[in-house]
Amino acid sequence: MLTHIEPVQRTQFGMGISVFTPAPKPLNEFSRSRAAAEWARDITADLPRLKRISHEAKAIFDVRWSGISAVVDDWQHVIASSGGMLGLYRRSTALSSYVVAYPYQPFCIANALQNERFHGNPFVEDGLIGFYAGVAIFDAAGLAVGVLCVTHPQPLEIIAPDALELLTSLARSVTPHVLPRSPVPE
Repeated sequence: MLTHIEPVQRTQFGMGISVFTPAPKPLNEFSRSRAAAEWARDITADLPRLKRISHEAKAIFDVRWSGISAVVDDWQHVIASSGGMLGLYRRSTALSSYVVAYPYQPFCIANALQNERFHGNPFVEDGLIGFYAGVAIFDAAGLAVGVLCVTHPQPLEIIAPDALELLTSLARSVTPHVLPRSPVPE
């Protein structure tokens, strides 16, 4: 199951240079971002559990990296990971921004290197992300406050049929007893 994504607009300059255009921000961005900041502040008290969830996601896909992030304003805050670095990353280059923009189904890019939408993305161009799968983490109000994602430097053409369902279940376990709601415009 691959998420439907609106076409990304890219800017082409002379000599075939493409500039990656990031995902759009959702209509509820102001309230979603405020909720994400609050969620990130509260959830960090449970880092050992978040690290276990991240490690389990990494094992399901047999990939190099998995992480749990909060997407707040123009930043992606990686707050727990397995196999990689924590910290702040620009939202404009984070593939997780697509999960927040379209949060109601898993987002999976089996081969980011051949996907036109991600030409010019520095993580893809530098060989850090060839495969990406992410699922939104929702708060009690139904806002997509975070992302559980897995990445691998090489594309993964074969993905276990239930892997995205397992990733979704793990994302739901990050904030227990919370189910995603239908989109509600602000």
